Amino acid sequence: MKDKEKKNKYKIYYTALMIIAVIAIIIGMVIIIKNNKNNVKESIAYTELIRSIKQGEVASIELTEGSSTAKIKFVENEEEEKIQIPSLEAFIELVQDETKNGNNVKLIEKETSPILRITRVLINFIPTLMIFALFIVILKMQGLGDKGKVYDAESSKNTNTTFKDVAGLDE
Repeated sequence: MKDKEKKNKYKIYYTALMIIAVIAIIIGMVIIIKNNKNNVKESIAYTELIRSIKQGEVASIELTEGSSTAKIKFVENEEEEKIQIPSLEAFIELVQDETKNGNNVKLIEKETSPILRITRVLINFIPTLMIFALFIVILKMQGLGDKGKVYDAESSKNTNTTFKDVAGLDE
């Protein structure tokens, strides 16, 4: 009885743990999706951005650490536009060269939010955790040993049945 109760407690514990993990993953993915969907329109091409920077039409550029997108604010417009930047290092060098030439472009580099960083790390560890869980299950399966047998030798020792009692019976 105690073994069954103990097994049921473990089953409930592991099920609750898995449900909490799934909920945490879903919440993390929702946060990532919300952070990626800003109210910034994406309409400018990269070559147009370079031309606009050289002509002095760009007021500020906001880069987020670990991302290849930038929010561009123009001098004439108050709206921000979002653009995909193919090479961040080359783009930062271009902006620095333009500021040396007298162009007033503000380059703002923001860090990613801690929640987003933690979520990304957790998502990267999911395959490792799955392999670790599989390894634990395999190790526990190896410990089953005699439990998988249908015939239990210990309980058959207590019977007083002899060959004479069963001789002549059909199966």
